[in-house]
Amino acid sequence: MENVKELEIKEVEILDPYGFIYITTNMVNGKKYIGQKIFRINWQDYLGSGKYFKNALNKYGKDNFKREIIAIAYNKEELNELEIEFIKNHNAVNSEDYYNIAMGGGSNAGIVVSIETKKKMSISQKGHSVSEETRIKLRDAKIGKANSEESKLKQSNAIKGVNHPNYGKHRSEETKRKLREANKGKPMSEETKIKLRKPMSENAKLNMKRTDEHNKKISNSKRKINNKQAREIRIKYSTGKYSQRKLAEEYFVAQSTIGDVVNFVGIYKDDIVIL
Repeated sequence: MENVKELEIKEVEILDPYGFIYITTNMVNGKKYIGQKIFRINWQDYLGSGKYFKNALNKYGKDNFKREIIAIAYNKEELNELEIEFIKNHNAVNSEDYYNIAMGGGSNAGIVVSIETKKKMSISQKGHSVSEETRIKLRDAKIGKANSEESKLKQSNAIKGVNHPNYGKHRSEETKRKLREANKGKPMSEETKIKLRKPMSENAKLNMKRTDEHNKKISNSKRKINNKQAREIRIKYSTGKYSQRKLAEEYFVAQSTIGDVVNFVGIYKDDIVIL
């Protein structure tokens, strides 16, 4: 019988490591999370970070997760590169089998968020409401800060047309009444006063001009013509040199009125008009 040599197993000592790459697995549903961690206090118990993963951790409890160290790094640059490589190789961001929502490497700059990632982020936010303390901090942080013109333009364009939440909706009379009452007694801001004092833009002038023309058309539509004018109109129209539109402009009436005259319609059917 041949002598079997016993293999000597030596423990490999890792000298001055910086950090490690790990995979944490949810033992309930099998979903995983790839991340990095620096060797420091509590690294032994560290399971992972990320909004989506932490929500799962809170849901299932730490006892249902298992971590495995898969690589060692000796500096920050190497640690970031390894994390990116492992996340990419496992397609962790786009896979439903992973909790990852970023490509790793300590920065999310330049990353295009996929539909699957957006779905993960949306799920991670469900059921979470902003506390009153957080609302106050956010409000206080904005006080005194003026938006740039570019920022204002972006905000304006973001809610124009079909993007506006009220696009296609019509306010009821009750809603209009409530808005009027809510605005009663409110002082006008200086910015609004300045805007009102500014000369009208060309578009505003054009709209006003259109309004005047519209009012003129309404006025003309109510005008009537007498018997003498009716006869003149019929004679001119019979020559073929005058259109109904041209006659309407000449006699300052609506074109429909000229049509009634030449076709003997309505009050003009008997050639007798009482004015």
